[in-house]
Amino acid sequence: MLGLLGTRYSISDLDVGVIILFCRFMVLLKTRTASPSLFYNFIVSPSWERELKREEKVAFPPVWDDAEQILLNSFNNITIDQWSYYYTHGAHLAGTNKTMAQWTADRWAEFGWTSRLDEYYVYLNYPVSHSMQLSYSNGSTFTPSLEEAVLAEDETSSYSNRIPTFNGYSASGNASSEYVYIGRGQQVDFSRLKALGIETEGKIAIAKYGRPFRALKVKNAQEHGMVGVVIFSDPGDDGNMTEAKGVATYPNGPARNPTAVQRGSVQFVSIYPGDPTTPGYASKGDSPRSDKSGSVPRIPSIPISWVDAQPILQSLNGHGPAGTDVNRTGWVGAIPGVIQGLLHIRVSGSTLRC
Repeated sequence: MLGLLGTRYSISDLDVGVIILFCRFMVLLKTRTASPSLFYNFIVSPSWERELKREEKVAFPPVWDDAEQILLNSFNNITIDQWSYYYTHGAHLAGTNKTMAQWTADRWAEFGWTSRLDEYYVYLNYPVSHSMQLSYSNGSTFTPSLEEAVLAEDETSSYSNRIPTFNGYSASGNASSEYVYIGRGQQVDFSRLKALGIETEGKIAIAKYGRPFRALKVKNAQEHGMVGVVIFSDPGDDGNMTEAKGVATYPNGPARNPTAVQRGSVQFVSIYPGDPTTPGYASKGDSPRSDKSGSVPRIPSIPISWVDAQPILQSLNGHGPAGTDVNRTGWVGAIPGVIQGLLHIRVSGSTLRC
């Protein structure tokens, strides 16, 4: 049984509100709508069609045209290293770290570009806390860390202000239920589950990353009556770049670290993107605000690593049809010890609280 203690929104006006996301996966989020969030945009519009044609007919190394040569000569290994170090050694969530935005504007100004910072008052949420617990029928429990490993080789992994694992725009609330593995969470996956007699209503969804945007996984689960979503990264989607195929994991190699977690927004951008309270117009201080309920989830969700997902998925082994019988591309992943059959943990079996 999967228990998601979802998030709660407390917003009376456009001032700072608080969201609590439980899940035993308990996630606490705070929502900010009145404090200015700063966005600084630079747009480069390459001709992708021309670049694709170039790849097809030009051998390496390519011959640069005049415009490309100007760009190429504007950078060197030193400046690239400096910029990369600066951006990767400081938090830069939307609406935070104005100094980084100003630093970027200053660099562009040095290069002759007219640059400035514009303020927008947008609806955002930020993580405060989270937790998750899997309870087995024998009384034992498993508590996922919901954290990425602190690595001696990567100083940023130990920063006190490192960004917790969370989904932007996730709902706040509590959820505790049986759980169902839904593959990649596409509509066709739900159709297949229904055809196989697997109920999803009232359950917590376990979904793997890939194919549809993460928000669509949450949206599809919500529309099928599910009460929460846990999304994990599967090493089977990493091609040959996996530890199982002899490639060392980060920081010793390019393969995914087992504790790596993909963060991101679960806003329903298929309905409309941008600030969900100002659809179609800019979020200035005096902008009228609209109901956001149609473009943000009503159920909580949280991303986890494959190593945290492993015991949760292993508890499904032997429950429901075999993963290969589902006959869905990408349904069976590559997490060690996981069969990924359909999964319907009974109330008397394992319980996942998020």
